[in-house]
Amino acid sequence: DEHETEALPEGAAGTVVLDRTPFYAEGGGQVGDTGKLEWPGGGAVVTGTSRTAQGLFRHRVRVVRGTLSAGQAVSASVDPARRETEKHHSATHLLHAALRSVLGTHVTQAGSLVAPDRLRFDFSHPAALTPEEVVRVETLVNRWVQADLAVDWRVVPLEEARQAGAMMLFGEKYGDAVRMVSMGAGEAVSVELCGGTHVARTGQIGPFVVVAEEAVSAGVRRLEARVGDAAVAYLQELRDTQRRLVGQLGGTAATLEERVAKLQADLKQAQRQVATLRDKLAAAQTAGAGGAAQLQEAGGFRYATAALEGLDAAALRNAADTLLERSGADVVVVGSGTLLVAKASEGARQRGAHAGNLVRAAAQAAGGKGGGRPDMAQAGVKDAAALQVALGAVEEALAAAAKP
Repeated sequence: DEHETEALPEGAAGTVVLDRTPFYAEGGGQVGDTGKLEWPGGGAVVTGTSRTAQGLFRHRVRVVRGTLSAGQAVSASVDPARRETEKHHSATHLLHAALRSVLGTHVTQAGSLVAPDRLRFDFSHPAALTPEEVVRVETLVNRWVQADLAVDWRVVPLEEARQAGAMMLFGEKYGDAVRMVSMGAGEAVSVELCGGTHVARTGQIGPFVVVAEEAVSAGVRRLEARVGDAAVAYLQELRDTQRRLVGQLGGTAATLEERVAKLQADLKQAQRQVATLRDKLAAAQTAGAGGAAQLQEAGGFRYATAALEGLDAAALRNAADTLLERSGADVVVVGSGTLLVAKASEGARQRGAHAGNLVRAAAQAAGGKGGGRPDMAQAGVKDAAALQVALGAVEEALAAAAKP
């Protein structure tokens, strides 16, 4: 519960209102300023700034030294990180202009976040950006940054801003006088209504890098980007990742893509070889289980079960096919590790057998679960040691499936 107080002692947190302030209040997608308040014998950390509907600036503070009393004269200073926020905010305007230039004038802002370490820009567009479109947008923004365009902001009548072609947020309510931010002298590359903080020239923004593109909702896309120190840190992180990969995979940075492609091809070939070997292993294990001596009967169905070793799901399905064909059974259930596969012949299905129901009942007897189609189904048990329990439950499950 918030309540008015005359003083905040050391260690206390609260909200402070100043008669004048250098802090920017959260708004327009830009985060509120942080910083510090100092007075003789005391100090407080400003953790955020917001503004009420009546225009009152609220500073969230935590007193770290002394006592902050009502009426105390303080020195207010903004965290230097705001300069990085300004860079990201100005870059957001350039990004908006670049998107309209590359994708079309249907692009309009649908939301944004401007922070010291990143920017996030939501905009109307019906499809994902192609890699080529992202590159074109990124290149255009960096070209405007390198041009070191002047950034000008002034308060003008709303109608003058409209005539200047200033971008306005749909649904936003504006007063008779608005703050118009322009980038570039003469024919500006960007003109928007904005109350946020900005750099004096675009050259101060530094490098601009898009780091993500994704969907927000139907018809709305999102770009995340970094500029200045944050962009440099991101590029350094990518370079370090590349160095580690080169160290692990061999070759050089220039041949890294080729090396990865070669490893992927080798992996696919190895996987095919493993699948072939597993099929051979399955055939060898089921060869001894195909005779009539292994057939049992329950509920009017001839069935066979087999516990096999070292097979994955694909090889186990092949083993079930082989056993059903060679044994002459109506139904087969095979297992390996924690996997179970059941297969039922067409004749057995016509008489009421259902592979999905059968393998589900068998798995449940061993604490597992599964199911599937009438002809073929798969299940799993939690512990390989319970596989024999599941196979042993086939007889009862078949008896229950028999038609009267």
